[in-house]
Amino acid sequence: MKTETLVNSGEQIREGLSEFTDKVKGLSDDVTDLWQTARADAGRSARRAKIAAEERIAETRHRIKSHPLSSVAIMASGAFLLGGLVGLIVAKNHR
Repeated sequence: MKTETLVNSGEQIREGLSEFTDKVKGLSDDVTDLWQTARADAGRSARRAKIAAEERIAETRHRIKSHPLSSVAIMASGAFLLGGLVGLIVAKNHR
């Protein structure tokens, strides 16, 4: 009687461990798939961002070459405004 109970208990433990192992393997496979998908998506997004940035740089170069005086005037006014803003902030902090 006790021997049968021990044998049945051992078989149940083996079956439980086997099921648990299968579930862990399935979970590991799912996590691996999700990781690979996320990695591929991140790579695609990085490539798209790089292409978009390169296109914007090319467009900016074209605009600067097409209108050099306007570009210099815009940069000078931006620098003047930024310098004035920094000067106001520094003067306000020294009071």
